[in-house]
Order: sequence, then C-alpha cells, then structure tokens
Amino acid sequence: MGSVQQTWQEVASERKRKIEETIPSKWRVGETKIRGKCLVDLPRDCGLLSDKELLITELSAVQILAAIRERKFTATETTIAFSRERADRFLGREQTNCLAETLFGEALQQAGQLDEYMAIHGKPMGMLHGLPISVKEHIKIKGTTATSGLIAWANNVSDEDALIVKTFREQGAIFHVKTTNPQTLMALETNSNLFGRTTNPHNTNLTCGGSTGGEGALLAMNGSPLGIGTDIGGSIRIPSAFCGTYGFKPTVGRLPHSGLTGLHDGMQNLVGVVGPLARSIEDLELFCAAALNHEPWKYEPSLIEMPWRQETQAPKALKIGVVWSDGVVQPHPPITRALKQVVSALTDAGHSVIDWDVRLHKNLYDVTNEVYFLDGGAEYHEKLDEGKEPAVPIIKWLLDEKATRRFTVEETWK
Repeated sequence: MGSVQQTWQEVASERKRKIEETIPSKWRVGETKIRGKCLVDLPRDCGLLSDKELLITELSAVQILAAIRERKFTATETTIAFSRERADRFLGREQTNCLAETLFGEALQQAGQLDEYMAIHGKPMGMLHGLPISVKEHIKIKGTTATSGLIAWANNVSDEDALIVKTFREQGAIFHVKTTNPQTLMALETNSNLFGRTTNPHNTNLTCGGSTGGEGALLAMNGSPLGIGTDIGGSIRIPSAFCGTYGFKPTVGRLPHSGLTGLHDGMQNLVGVVGPLARSIEDLELFCAAALNHEPWKYEPSLIEMPWRQETQAPKALKIGVVWSDGVVQPHPPITRALKQVVSALTDAGHSVIDWDVRLHKNLYDVTNEVYFLDGGAEYHEKLDEGKEPAVPIIKWLLDEKATRRFTVEETWK
C-alpha cells in the first residue's frame, strides 16, 4: 500500500513542532511577560538575558566584530546572546512568528571552533569572525530546507550552501536562524500556509512587509545583527522601511546570487539580487565588502569582476528627485513632514532637489507585472496544486488579477 499524503495543515503543524523542539525551555518567555502589541522592548523586559547579553544584542555588527577582535566577547558568548534573544519570538499568536528554522546547535558548535582558532592563532579567522547572521528562508544552507513558503517544497533539504552563505562562512560568520518569507516569495507581506503570518514587532496588528519580512521583524527586535535577504521589487527595502531597519538593494550582477530556491529560475527579464538588512549604515557597507572579499565572480561567472571600493567619486553637489505622492496613495502628514525635512537638509547641504514626475510609473508598473508572470502564473498554480494548498489571499489576488495571460517569446522581447 502507498503512503498517505499529508494535508497541508499537517505539514505546517509538523514544521512548527520541529522548531519548538529546538528551543530549550529555559529560553522561553512566559505569556505573562508579553504585554501589548509592541514587542521591541521584550528583550529587556523578559528577564532572560544578562546585562552582558543585552549589551551584545544592542551593538551593531561592526561594533560586535571589534569587541570580539579585542577579546571583550567570545564568539560563543555572542552566539548564545542572539540565540537566547531569538528563541521564543515565533511562538504564540501575540508574537511575530519570524523564524522558519533554528540552527542553535550548529551555531554554538561553530562558535566554539572559532574561539579555539582565536586562542591558537591570536587573530580572527576572517572579517566576519564570530558574527551571528540570519538568513532568509529560501537561501540555501546545507542541511536546512529552502521552501519559498511552499508546502510542496516543505521537505526539500539543501545539499549545499548558497554562494553568499559559503562566502560568509569562510570569513567566520555564524548562521543561527533562518527567517520567514511568504508563499511563492511574490508578496509584499509575509504570509504562507507553511509558516503562518509574520507580523511587525512595533505593532503586531500590522505587517512586517515582504518578502524578506522575517528578517525585518527579527532585526527590529535585536534578534540578529545582520541579515541576508533578496530583492527584486522591494523585498528588502519594504520590510526595512516597515520595521525601522536599514536595507539595501545592490546592483544586479554585483553580489553572489547563486544557490537560491524560487519560481523564477531562468527568468532574465527581472533578476533578483542578494542584499543586506542591518541596524546601521556601516553594517550595510560591511555586508557588501565581505560579500566581495573572496572574489565571488570566480565562482559565479555572471557577476561583475569589481572589488569593493572604499573611495567614491560622486560629485559634491547631487541632483536628487523627491516623490511627494504617486497619484494613488497620498502619504500621511508625518511622512510628508519628514520628506520636507530631508529636502530642507539636502538643499542646505548644497544639493539640488527636484520634484519627480510620476506619470510613467503606472505604465512601468503594468509592464513589470506582465514580466513577473510571462507564463500566466502556470508555475505558481503547479506548485500550489502539488502541495494541495490554497493560495493565501495576496497570492490569490496576484494570480487572479495580474497573471491573466501567457506571452509568446516574440511578445516577451517586445
């Protein structure tokens, strides 16, 4: 007799159970400690972290690396602080549900090896020595799943690291958690049948954005000093904006991008990138410099052969466009006030600020949606059917409203 296929609900329940089993009971926050909808202060209020651990989790990535080099902290102490900090954040309806997988055991083992290296050699292994880094779920880490939020891929275990993971690991980075992304990745909120909905730690009634939403929520709660995300149409930048962190979408072909799962393999019209989410601008620079430190173009030929450059040659006076409204959504007064303050500061600094003409945006938006779904959404329907799961509301809307026709090769290149 053949085995009975699990329902999507059973697959999702099993995934949550596996995550819960990896978290020691002493690291869990009692429900009585969770008050209100804002969770950003929970690390200080929960009583789980020592003063030293709180200090570690509130430092930037650059500051943590400096402290490890100066032997103020060990890699093990740093990893424990962030693992304990993150351990329970996905549990319960009132929390953010930002974790897709925990790697605490592997992380602590690696941290111990790094501390041993430091003790023997008297220097760090590389520029990321001992730094915990979180990773968006669809980016491959050997021995973990990379599902893109799809039930059909729930048990797809990666047999290798993505190039960005390999590059960072060789420089001493420690990977302690993988974070949630939405069903199919194609959403600007983070919701899937496999992981559930991820919310915003500033207000759990609100979305964290997407598709790198788990990273945005995680960093906003000091659960990671640096995160690896991906972006095509805002998937790093939107969660960063929603959750109050820093995010950067690098130029296509600049940083390592191989070793990801997704439904757009082979699509050359819209190419995604790997990029950072961080808690400071300096940490964004650290990420990019480390990503290029080992010359990744030698392993991924599509990348531009260009090292990280410390010096910039930008003109002293820049011309900068500002969008006050896109003609569809009018920003709330606090946002407009903030924009005016930025414009004033830029003008005072000698830059030229012009009002940006948004008339072409609607046409660009329509073309972009067509390019996203050149096959009429066939691959999306196929994978949802394979997992016997329904599309979550935002994906159903995309497939019903945007993925409405197939394009021929000739139409594609027009």
